[in-house]
Amino acid sequence: MDTNERRVYQRSKFDCDARVSADGFAWKRIEVRDLSSGGLQMYLADDYEVGAKLWFDLVLYGISTQFEVKVQGTVRRKDRTKHYHVYGISFFNVPQDTKIRIDETIHKMRPKEFLI
Repeated sequence: MDTNERRVYQRSKFDCDARVSADGFAWKRIEVRDLSSGGLQMYLADDYEVGAKLWFDLVLYGISTQFEVKVQGTVRRKDRTKHYHVYGISFFNVPQDTKIRIDETIHKMRPKEFLI
């Protein structure tokens, strides 16, 4: 993925409840730092290879609502810190209505300093 492709979607620091699975059956809780309708950045001790296909179960919280998003993604980038891996994930086959709901939720919950 080149630098231009990473900027197609508006990313935001956003907390949500999230889980990941490599097989669709065994799930692990993950920490999500950045989220967009095109992907996310996650922190996890487990080791996935670049190119790995993963399933994600996200619960996003709006001002007075919450909704669950189930999407698939591909590991595009991987870095290692002392305690965990940092992954850049690109979603694929996300329905347009789901992308819109993700964008709307992020926009409503984004701190004012991100609204430039």
